[in-house]
Amino acid sequence: MPNTITRARIELAINWLAVVLAFCLPLFRRGVTITASLIILLWLLHAPWPDIRRTFTRLTPLLALAIFIFVNLISLLWSDNIADGFAYVLKYRYFLVLVALATTLRPKFRERTVVSFLSGYAISLGWSYGLAFGFFHFGKGSIDNPSPTMLHLDYSVFLAFTSLLIFNHIVSRSMNWKTRSGWILFLAISIGGLFINIGRSGQLAFAGTLLFLTTMLLCSRPVLLVLASLLGVVFFLVTVYWTVPSFKARFDTGVQEISGALTRQEFNTNQGKRVAGILVASGIVREHPILGTGVGDEMVEFRHRIDTHHPELHEAVYWFPHLHNQYLQIAVQLGAVGLIALVNIFVQLFRFRSSRPEWKRLATILGCVFLIAFVGDPFFHKQLTLVLFSLIGGLILAEKGNPSWSESAPAGDSLD
Repeated sequence: MPNTITRARIELAINWLAVVLAFCLPLFRRGVTITASLIILLWLLHAPWPDIRRTFTRLTPLLALAIFIFVNLISLLWSDNIADGFAYVLKYRYFLVLVALATTLRPKFRERTVVSFLSGYAISLGWSYGLAFGFFHFGKGSIDNPSPTMLHLDYSVFLAFTSLLIFNHIVSRSMNWKTRSGWILFLAISIGGLFINIGRSGQLAFAGTLLFLTTMLLCSRPVLLVLASLLGVVFFLVTVYWTVPSFKARFDTGVQEISGALTRQEFNTNQGKRVAGILVASGIVREHPILGTGVGDEMVEFRHRIDTHHPELHEAVYWFPHLHNQYLQIAVQLGAVGLIALVNIFVQLFRFRSSRPEWKRLATILGCVFLIAFVGDPFFHKQLTLVLFSLIGGLILAEKGNPSWSESAPAGDSLD
């Protein structure tokens, strides 16, 4: 067990690594892997376990995460592919970044980490615009898919969440008109980046969360003002639809593909394959409604059901590496118990009480973005989006999870 001085040094190292991780997250996957692994390793060396146990009982979001992981691990008892299942659960190790930051982050490092993240994000955003307009051609993206460092679905979640983070900052802070104008310009560029990219999961998450956030911000105002504001948000989204050709084309294509799958059984399209996956997986859920197949068996059972019940869907979805939907993935693996454990994480996050309303709203934004985006992919099982959730979740919970953080401590949250 490290002594007090050594523990303080390790804690400081974790804090600085959080700043580095935040910068790398939108830009360098390898940097994310190395930095996140170092945070986890140092935290495991540092952790005062009696205090950690008390922290878990006090911070219900951490307890909810622990329950979710426990359900995943216990499901290996009825899985026929324990090795594959354990490898799958092992990817959830990045949740330890959340626990590490929640229990070690110092007040002044919350600001530093956010600034670092926004700096890396701004570089990524400029890179994306450069790809979209053909100014340069390096990285993973292209003119048609200007996601510079990661898959377009993952990048869309980053764009959606960070746009709403900036919006939350604007509506939460007092600032002079020059500063506010700069933040509004940053927000406009960020939203533009979201809609020139092709990830529909993030676009849907942004629209849904913005509507909910607008209602939450104005809930104490006159009803007519709330309705007018919601109509304004809808008008903005409709305007984007009619003025951004790539977004309009992707939206229209998605609607047509879903309609074709439902009415004409046209499953060999992007959205048609998702409908086919739901069709196959729903049969598995009916057979294993409470506890699921167990982690590791889900794709084996998925392919077996195609062979025995849906051979016509073989070409469309037999190759699926996962079910392209977080809720469906968990329902097949863990049944109703797993879905309850998953949703409980977000229920506890929404219930978290921060001393600063801005951070309480950010918890709501984080939860809403992921809950909506989960319809498009299992983002809790993809490294970059899982680390994004863990990083921001750790920042949110730190004021209650770190014993050295007191209500009287300097908040260190000004980005102005």
